[in-house]
Amino acid sequence: MKSQMIFLDALADIFQGIYLKTQPGDKGQIERVVRIHNLMALELRGEFIEEELIAEKMDRFRVREGQIIVSLRGFPLKASVVGADTAGVVVNSNFAVLTLIKDVDPFFLVGLLRSVSFNRTIRSHFSSSGVPSLKLSQLKKFAIPLVSDEVQRQMGMVFRAFERYQTAMEVLLAERGQQVESYVGQLLQGGLS
Repeated sequence: MKSQMIFLDALADIFQGIYLKTQPGDKGQIERVVRIHNLMALELRGEFIEEELIAEKMDRFRVREGQIIVSLRGFPLKASVVGADTAGVVVNSNFAVLTLIKDVDPFFLVGLLRSVSFNRTIRSHFSSSGVPSLKLSQLKKFAIPLVSDEVQRQMGMVFRAFERYQTAMEVLLAERGQQVESYVGQLLQGGLS
C-alpha cells in the first residue's frame, strides 16, 4: 500500500472558530456550542453547552454535516466528523473546522488524526507551557499519508469498528465492576447470598 504525503490544507479548506461571547450591550442568542468532550468519538456527539453568542457573527461558525472539527487545545489531538444530528452547532476559537475539498473518506482522516502513531509524529508542534495548544498554521501543514480511495474506505470502516468494539468493552468492564462492588457490599453486610 503506497501512500503519497500531502499537506492537510491541500485536502481541506480550514478555518478557526472565533470568540463569540457577548459583551455587555451586545444582542445575542442562545446556541449549542462544541466543547472538547464532544470530540471523544469519531463522530461528534454528546451534550453541548448552551451559551449566549453574538448573533450577527455566528452563522459562519455553524458546522455542516460531513465537516471535521479538530481541537487546537490539548494533547493528543481530538477530531470528529459532524453528523446529521449535530449539524448546526457552533465552534469557538479552540477548534478548527475542515471542509474536505478532495475526495477523502472523513472517517479515515479523523481516525488517522486521532491515532497514537500520528500523534507521536506531531507532538513537537504543540506548545509546552500550560495547556498544550496548536496554531492553525501548524495544523494546515500536517503531512497526511494519502492512500487510494478503497484503502481509505476500508481503514475508515476499521476505525469505526474498533471504536464500537472499544465502547462495548468499556460497557462490559463497567458492568463487571458493578458486579464486583455488589459482591464486596454483600460481604461487608454479612456474606454472599
